[in-house]
Amino acid sequence: MNKARELLAEVAEKMELPADLAAGLPTMELCGFREFSMEPHGGLVEYDRARVSIESTLGRVTVLGEDLIIRRMNRQRITVAGQLRAVELAGDGHG
Repeated sequence: MNKARELLAEVAEKMELPADLAAGLPTMELCGFREFSMEPHGGLVEYDRARVSIESTLGRVTVLGEDLIIRRMNRQRITVAGQLRAVELAGDGHG
């Protein structure tokens, strides 16, 4: 974690805010094996019915499964639905 993120995390802790949100880290939600959401995201990198790759501040996040669709996507949040098998994080980001 770089100095700026460490400082943001420290300030967030003193203000009793979630440190990950203050540091700009993404929030990822998994709803069973049917839906995955991430906010914020850095854009869609790859998309087909078996693999969805999304850029984030932590690196590339890849959702693997069957019959995958992009249920919702805007500038902040993306939601992938289908039969999810795995979520992988390639930690080459700046977090």
